Amino acid sequence: CRQNYKEMYQLRNLSEIEKESVLLGPVMVSLLIGGADGEMTGKEMERISELIHVKTYSLKNDVEELYLELEKKDVNSIVNGIVADMPEDWEARREVITAKLQTLSKSLKKMEKAFATQYLDSLKSIAVSIANAAGGVFGIGTISESESEVLDLPMIERP
Repeated sequence: CRQNYKEMYQLRNLSEIEKESVLLGPVMVSLLIGGADGEMTGKEMERISELIHVKTYSLKNDVEELYLELEKKDVNSIVNGIVADMPEDWEARREVITAKLQTLSKSLKKMEKAFATQYLDSLKSIAVSIANAAGGVFGIGTISESESEVLDLPMIERP
């Protein structure tokens, strides 16, 4: 029997809003990277759900629980809801996403360092995968300059 992510020991020091931000972190990273070049392609949108699903079984640490919970919530609906609530203009959208991701720094500091590091590493892995989703030969070597500027998620401080 899996626990609800909000009851995870690793998130015990976070507020409900912070827990929700941590849960949505992978989606926000995906939207930031996928839209970094000013548009979000269909391939990048599809890749978000695929990556969340892969993380539910490929991670062999406690962060996997977050991805299991996220997948249960219908990632496509979450993505569409977030996008619908954001400005149309990409620069304004980027500012909103960056601000939301910056708040994760505070949350990471409240978590056990090992878990926080695993979580941040998983976000960076998603960033690279989304950046590679846009095209090229098997999606390799396709990271744009605008994507590479935010690929390492500089707005999130390392725990």
